[in-house]
Amino acid sequence: MYNIQSGFSVTAKRLVQKMRCNMGINYKKLWKLLIDKDMTKTELRKQSEIASSTLSKMGRNEYVSLDVLVRICCILDCELSDISEIER
Repeated sequence: MYNIQSGFSVTAKRLVQKMRCNMGINYKKLWKLLIDKDMTKTELRKQSEIASSTLSKMGRNEYVSLDVLVRICCILDCELSDISEIER
């Protein structure tokens, strides 16, 4: 059930929590690619115009927006699979 005023109902929130799988993301490929391209994280951050906090999240393998990942791919001329991978 969806409650327009308060977002998802408690029942819907519990259902979504039960359906979540234990998968994560890592950016090891990105760090290796930066080394191969002789580029620092700071240079990447400035060229892709992402916040330093976002880069910190990536260093901790936390989720970031798809927009950020696409900007990084444009700067590095690569695909999403070249900078990230799903962990099970």
